[in-house]
Amino acid sequence: MDDIVTPLKAWARTLRAADAFCILYLLLLTALICVASPRVPHWWLLASANIFSLAAIVVARRLAPAARTNSLHFILNTAPLMLFVYLWSEIGMLQHILHQGWFDQTVIDFEHRIFGVDLSLWAERFISRPVTEWMMFGYFGYLPAIPLLAAVLYFRVRPKAMDAFVFAMTLAYGTCFLGFILFPVEGPRFHFEGRYTYDLSGYVCRSLTRLMETYGHYPGGSFPSPHSTAGTVMLIVAYRYHRPSFWVLVPVIGTFYLATVYGRYHYISDTVSGIVLGLAVAWAAPRIEARWAALQGGGTPGATPNPP
Repeated sequence: MDDIVTPLKAWARTLRAADAFCILYLLLLTALICVASPRVPHWWLLASANIFSLAAIVVARRLAPAARTNSLHFILNTAPLMLFVYLWSEIGMLQHILHQGWFDQTVIDFEHRIFGVDLSLWAERFISRPVTEWMMFGYFGYLPAIPLLAAVLYFRVRPKAMDAFVFAMTLAYGTCFLGFILFPVEGPRFHFEGRYTYDLSGYVCRSLTRLMETYGHYPGGSFPSPHSTAGTVMLIVAYRYHRPSFWVLVPVIGTFYLATVYGRYHYISDTVSGIVLGLAVAWAAPRIEARWAALQGGGTPGATPNPP
């Protein structure tokens, strides 16, 4: 038995909190897929893809300490973030493994009791090309901000700061994605389709978000808002480690909080719940990292060797 346990313990000591979280998360999703296989089309392909992704995380972690350049070391250590790009697509196929319908009406009724209107429809009075372009700048700008902040933390601060960011972001996305399964919400753009009076017309940024809608969006993936959760985490991590990045991000993320409702992507409940979850994740992540380091037998949370 010791012949198996001892190597496993030694291997676990090489994992960062982000790597361990991704491995456990993939195992959990794969177990859910197998249990719910009658309701998951091509379930064996998804399960196989998860095992392949798990292996990729392990290989990236194995290769990272021996990376010969800073750039390669950076890429290998951001593998957990890249994993969740794939998982976004997968979760879209798993939203109804527990519940067959959508919970939009529950959200709409709740918001109507508070505001007296359907905010997604009410917001049409503010539509104009300049406002739409501004909102879509914030909504789209969040995406390139993720790798840019990771790069700033790695190259301008220290690799351990980037590790803390990667773990907090994977924890943010992971909890959001489970929320899509536990409480599937279609989203106003799909639920209110045909009831909107005005088209959201803009310029360059609006064209970019139309591409996102065509190739990256699907019904669901709404509660809690992953944009708002991740954006909140980005703000707090930037404030902790690189204050100039924080001030650059404030107008971008502040804009996309508004854009989630203006752009018909989310109900305000999705956005608020995402912000609250982001605050919780930003609080919990360093504590989980510290606990993981203690379980590994000491050491610095999120530590990762610098390349030669």
